[in-house]
Amino acid sequence: MENSAGRFYVGSTDNLYRRLSEHNASDKVGMKFTHKNGPWHLVWAESHPTRASAVVGERFIKSRKFAVWIRRFLLGRGSPDVHQD
Repeated sequence: MENSAGRFYVGSTDNLYRRLSEHNASDKVGMKFTHKNGPWHLVWAESHPTRASAVVGERFIKSRKFAVWIRRFLLGRGSPDVHQD
């Protein structure tokens, strides 16, 4: 997800649109980063066959999580092979 300031949030869920709605809800006090930095809009999603696979994908993105990398490699402004170092 990306906010209007260009900041990103990376996470995994089994219900993408419910989770996006939760992050944008004004009454969600427990979600400190997403609550105070929203509203958020979805800019990237990928499907995984298992929860374990999704967690591996999330960790991969988070290990490279900076705005330039996300914009260039996930959002199509660079190499099409996201998992290539």
